[in-house]
Amino acid sequence: MYRCLLVVGVLSLVSPNPASPQAAPPSTPSQPPQTVTPPQAGAPTQTATPPQTTKPSQTATPPQTATPPDPTVLCVFNATKRSWAEAAELKDALKIQIAGLRAWRGVEKNSRTPLHLFLGGMPLQNVVAVPSELDADERKQAAGANTCDSPAGADVSTVLVTLDFHNDTSDKEGLVRKAWVRVIQTAHEADRHRLDVSVGQAGQPPFASDGKGRNVIELDVYPWYTGVVVVFLGLVIGGVIYLGYASNLLRDSNGAANPPYSLAKHQMAVWFVVVVGVYLYIWLVTGLFAWTSTTALALIGISGATGLVAVTMDASKRNEAVKARLALAAERDALIRELDDPAGGLRTQLHALPAGSPEAPQLLAQVTPKATRLHELNAMLHVPPPAASNNEQWIKDLLSDENGISFHRLQIAIWTFVLVMVFIKAVYDEALMPEFDATLLGLLGISSGTYLGFKFPEKPA
Repeated sequence: MYRCLLVVGVLSLVSPNPASPQAAPPSTPSQPPQTVTPPQAGAPTQTATPPQTTKPSQTATPPQTATPPDPTVLCVFNATKRSWAEAAELKDALKIQIAGLRAWRGVEKNSRTPLHLFLGGMPLQNVVAVPSELDADERKQAAGANTCDSPAGADVSTVLVTLDFHNDTSDKEGLVRKAWVRVIQTAHEADRHRLDVSVGQAGQPPFASDGKGRNVIELDVYPWYTGVVVVFLGLVIGGVIYLGYASNLLRDSNGAANPPYSLAKHQMAVWFVVVVGVYLYIWLVTGLFAWTSTTALALIGISGATGLVAVTMDASKRNEAVKARLALAAERDALIRELDDPAGGLRTQLHALPAGSPEAPQLLAQVTPKATRLHELNAMLHVPPPAASNNEQWIKDLLSDENGISFHRLQIAIWTFVLVMVFIKAVYDEALMPEFDATLLGLLGISSGTYLGFKFPEKPA
């Protein structure tokens, strides 16, 4: 029993008592107790990390300024016409009032790039918006018409743009011109030619409007003098048609009372009218005079050369026919003098010889072939020269030769019509005289050359 009590006493001395205050390890007020992990077998001994001191508090980051919303387009004033009316045309200056633009421009990234005009949602990169202000009269008109009342407390700015379709020499790919053409075509097709007006950065959508429809203009696609130009062009076309019918302007000059129509002259007239018409159209749409092309010069040159060569060939054939007849008449007259000259003609000498003269056979041998040739010449000259042909039908005159409808005439007529349609469509799409490639121009040149080649064997009209 004493032995058991001794063992219990020893165990009580060795085992810690959790309830005893001496069993608790000492602690410091600045650091909680840490449990020491015994090193694993084979692992190197690590140096205990000293307690970290508390870092001083960092300065608090100030709150970032909120990004201002995109500006809002309110209304448009036509500074050229001095009116808040919607009507506008090319070359007009517009003042656009925008809410929130000043705050939006205060952001650095927004202030670095210019603002461009947008018409109908389409960017016009050659028109840059510049800061401006409404003068006293414009503000008075705005107040009287109540057309541009801005929200209370809104920061409203004004920018100035000009509807200028100018020839930008840096626009190598024609992007500015194409954008203006799309704008004009959109305005032409839109109801009352109405287009939304806004500004924005290149490559970004335009600023939205306030939804009240006060940023709309009615773009007059054609200027006020369009009627005068149309009347002038109508007179040119009508004059060509009338003179072509009443005179030899579009007819062969063959001396007939009513000559047939000339295909080559018609081709010249068609390209003349087309080039003049599209030149005036481009001027009306763009306000520019100098937008020509080498294709227009080539087309006029090909048609002009074809007409010149054709007319020259016809005149040459008629002159050759006249010269040939005159040569026959001259030969006949020479034979008559040689045979029947009273002073010494061969037949005069033959009749003067006495019967049975030995010289008679020799003279007869000379007279016989000459008399035969004289008979032939009289027969040829007795046939009257072919009368100059007269007009039959317009389309038949253009497509026919002495053998009827000819393919070489039909070919040049069809190619001329096709190229005229392509030329006009290209001008409408680009507002610029197009540049045909060498292959397309070569087709017209080959057709013209074929037409001229087949005219060589044709009889003069």
